[in-house]
Amino acid sequence: AAALTTHKIKLNQTFMSGQITIDGSTIHDWNWWGWGKLTFLGALEKSSNVGFATIATRLGWPDLIKYMKRFGFLKPTGIGLPNEADSIIFSPQNRGPVQLATSGFGQGIAVTPLQQMAAIGAIANGGTLYRPYVVSSITDPSTGKVIEKVGPHVVRQHVVPESVANTVRQAMIDDVNAPAGIDFSGRINGYEVAGKTGTAQVPKPGGGYYSNRYIVSFIGYAPGWDPKIEVYVTVKRPKAPLGSTWGSTIAAPTARAIMKFCLQYEHIMPRGVSTPSSAAAIPSSDRTTYEQMPTFTGQTVTAAKALAKRDSLGLSVIGSGKVVDGQWPAASTEVTSGTTVYLSTAAVGGGAMNVTMPNLVGAPMRTAGEILAALGLNMNPVGNGFVGQQSVPPGTPIAKGSTVTLTFSPNPPAVITKASGKAGG
Repeated sequence: AAALTTHKIKLNQTFMSGQITIDGSTIHDWNWWGWGKLTFLGALEKSSNVGFATIATRLGWPDLIKYMKRFGFLKPTGIGLPNEADSIIFSPQNRGPVQLATSGFGQGIAVTPLQQMAAIGAIANGGTLYRPYVVSSITDPSTGKVIEKVGPHVVRQHVVPESVANTVRQAMIDDVNAPAGIDFSGRINGYEVAGKTGTAQVPKPGGGYYSNRYIVSFIGYAPGWDPKIEVYVTVKRPKAPLGSTWGSTIAAPTARAIMKFCLQYEHIMPRGVSTPSSAAAIPSSDRTTYEQMPTFTGQTVTAAKALAKRDSLGLSVIGSGKVVDGQWPAASTEVTSGTTVYLSTAAVGGGAMNVTMPNLVGAPMRTAGEILAALGLNMNPVGNGFVGQQSVPPGTPIAKGSTVTLTFSPNPPAVITKASGKAGG
């Protein structure tokens, strides 16, 4: 985008792939021998290191830094979450011609996933960079009044001209949809996915790179004609046979599955299908069935079980009372068929102000928090990831309004207990 904006390249211009020598250092394409003469659009489709080194060299350090800044790569996004990291780029005294070339294909520098998402979002948005956010609003639980509302915030308009953003968007669509391209595994029929894969070597502590360790990724958005969903998947040191550890073989299929699910969840029809009634055009194997969560609160446990069975929902009853006094997910929430609903009942002998503590070990943080909220309990989280320990044992009566401390770890408990002590990807 930067090179097109500054007129340093045109997509149909060509270069010789395979290898290039810059300031005495030789840079090779990932397949070592290249593909002969390629256009710069072909460099995107083939993931040519030589192509992007050539683009960076033509662009030069001043313009590269200028557009890294414009796309938001030189400072945290300001998403509002604690401990947001920043990018790592070459210092001014180390910005030589070789570092410029390797920066062109992402080696020797690092940006955060959030920076990456925001920057690619600027391409999808026609050149407008937005600040990402997680919480849409904060509501006072006692009054129901919205205390703070968060919405899209424009960081920078015209990062690049809209015509350039649209050109790059189409190039990303071509990259995923070209049958001969290496990113074809990210394609979803009818949606014009725009995307790009990445495969990076893992640096050694003392310098250089491991020959058998990689970080693979895919970033993309859909539909191409009106972007609504953006997905970024990265996998560190995938455990796959050498020769198949690529972004296109590992990250892209996963991103495709996530994007497909999100498109269906948002009821976004493929091109040529204008109404939900036409969803039969999507193969049944690719469709996900959604339904509204019924109202369980106020019903007897016996009636709730019958209702869950009727609607093909899983059921977990917390407490030993006879009447449901809380549920999660909430009534009318749109869920997939087979979703488990958690129902709370008053604990035996505990009265209406007591509930029974559920077993939350293994639950992700969001699920654990919502279950506790449904029970009228507060969460004190320690760490991130999945519940490993809970301060109140399962089955214990606890008064509503109490605080439960949950200790989280990055991996589910089942993974932790099997750990061998070796580093894993």
